[in-house]
Amino acid sequence: MQHAGRTRRTAAVLLLVTAGALNAQTGTIRGTVRSAGSGEPVGEPVISLIELRRRTTGDSAGAFVFRDVPAGRWSLEVRRIGYRPDSATVTVDAGRETMLEIRLTEAPVVLAEVGATAPDPHRARFDSVAQVSTQSLGVRDIRSVPALAEPDLLRVVQLLPGVVTRNDYSVGLNVRGGDADQNLLLLDGQVVFNPFHLGGLVSTFDEHAVRGIEFIAGGFPARYGGRLSSVLDVQGREGSMNGVRGTASLSLLSSRLHLEGPLPGRLGSWLVAGRRTYADQVVRAFSSGEFPYYFQDAMARVTLPSVLGGVLALSAFGSGDYFDLTLTQATTGQPRQTFGFDWGNRVVGLTYHRAVGDRGHLTQRAGASSFFADIAVGPGLFAFTNRVRRLALAGDLELRRGRHDLAVGYVAERNDITYLAGSGDLDIDVARFRYRPDAVEGYVDDQWRPLGWLVVRSGIRATRVPGADFTGLAPRLLVKAFAGRSTAVSAAVGRYYQYVHSLRNEEIPISLFEFWIGTDARVPVSTA
Repeated sequence: MQHAGRTRRTAAVLLLVTAGALNAQTGTIRGTVRSAGSGEPVGEPVISLIELRRRTTGDSAGAFVFRDVPAGRWSLEVRRIGYRPDSATVTVDAGRETMLEIRLTEAPVVLAEVGATAPDPHRARFDSVAQVSTQSLGVRDIRSVPALAEPDLLRVVQLLPGVVTRNDYSVGLNVRGGDADQNLLLLDGQVVFNPFHLGGLVSTFDEHAVRGIEFIAGGFPARYGGRLSSVLDVQGREGSMNGVRGTASLSLLSSRLHLEGPLPGRLGSWLVAGRRTYADQVVRAFSSGEFPYYFQDAMARVTLPSVLGGVLALSAFGSGDYFDLTLTQATTGQPRQTFGFDWGNRVVGLTYHRAVGDRGHLTQRAGASSFFADIAVGPGLFAFTNRVRRLALAGDLELRRGRHDLAVGYVAERNDITYLAGSGDLDIDVARFRYRPDAVEGYVDDQWRPLGWLVVRSGIRATRVPGADFTGLAPRLLVKAFAGRSTAVSAAVGRYYQYVHSLRNEEIPISLFEFWIGTDARVPVSTA
């Protein structure tokens, strides 16, 4: 036992002696890397001891250290992106620290030319879609057009080919000889009946809440129905996912406020935008008189990008014009006599969109649209009321297979239109009408490219209006032949039906009187 104890003590002493001998034969290299031009530290250089195969990275100030380096002469190399590599010979003395300062000459890295191109959406549409008289515009295009008071979406559409206006005042659209009510106006797939303020002088859409528009001036495919003349599809914009942001503005006509941002937990985004004229408030604040008119509108959108493998979006829109004129002030025994005229729109829509396979898309929509127009002289002397209520369910399935782009879809809508005119105090009904032009429609649309220079788009839309005992088939055909990379000849022919109409005098510059009626046993379905 005593012999074993002495053996362990002898081994410990030998280890201490060996460690001391090794430490006495090594040294330390400590240094800093700087720029040869400015003398500033070069952050995070890579330093290597070639023969020893040791490497370290300097800190942000260019400082580095090698410990326990065997005594001798060693080759040291320094590298940093943006500088020329440098090398030096370092002598390490046993038990001592060697200090270095290395200067690197700047040498910017020259990369080969990199080109990036983005596809032009207009070019992509021209190359791949058979469609006549189609224009797609973004918000930048809308804002670039000079405007009298503020940017106006429908004023921009007036400048497109195929569109004319009855006068210089109204923003109503007359496309290729059609009346204004023969245009199908959609907001995120939902019908908007009367998107105008000031009797047709200003449109109701705020460009802060709009991503873009697509306008088809006739010859539209089987996907669209219910109107005869054109299609104006307005797409709402999604809110920002990068924090809350917004704008506020004051124009010659109105004040605006727009806000957007992510939902809690970044589950999606939201956006709201509103506008109101302020002339009535200014007159009220600075005088005892009153300005009897103002209009307002608002748009909102909530987008959830991950719902059952697709995108779910809720859109809402509302607009209103309000005119309240005092005819006579109230006196003893006599109430205030007024003339009031209000009209506006309400739209709510829910859209679900998801990919189907590698080259397909499924879209389902549900929504409600309404329009109101009220004229009242009173109290109780005369009243006019027009109400339009539309409930709709629609769906589209698009599939791309080889040279065919196939789309099928349906629309089921319920329309309730009332028209009342009379005097409550005198118990007189001048007119009392109700229309129920409900409709069920289905379509098939196929775009086929039999040859590289030829695109044929054919389809058919079936329409059933039970209230008018009407069933119709509307075939559509579009042909596009390319005569070069930037030249094509297109032609379209089709049949179109319309079962909801607006009665107005198109020749009046400012239309303050308009109401909607529907198809029934006495009013036939319009055909073009």
